Amino acid sequence: AVVAREVNALNPNGMPLLFDGSTNTGWAEYKKILGDTQILNGDAVVILEQAEVDGEFVMAYKAKFNEDIGVGSAWGYDGLTFLLNTMGDDVADHKAWTKNMKTKSVTGSGGVIKFDEAGVRLPKYFIGTIAGGALPTK
Repeated sequence: AVVAREVNALNPNGMPLLFDGSTNTGWAEYKKILGDTQILNGDAVVILEQAEVDGEFVMAYKAKFNEDIGVGSAWGYDGLTFLLNTMGDDVADHKAWTKNMKTKSVTGSGGVIKFDEAGVRLPKYFIGTIAGGALPTK
């Protein structure tokens, strides 16, 4: 947000910035630091879409923590679930664990978790434009 403020202040009519999906979880910080997110109007933003979270996960989370799931809660759960389910029988066998992470798929709170051969999980995303000082919605 600080970089966005400085770049836009130095070159308000210049090339629009491209923001990543962290704006989705950190938008409140952008508002706090910038004061007015209208300065970002016209800038492109990549929004990572969290898959629709399984209803059972939502209910279990609410029962355990007595609050609605927060942004990223399901991602954290899915990350840990993936690691635990790809570990294998021997925790010390890191080669087998790495191979399992590259070749196995695990069902998480939002569907199937699978990585490509480079170890990259390709999330669903869309690119939109900030308008009215607000993040775009699909």
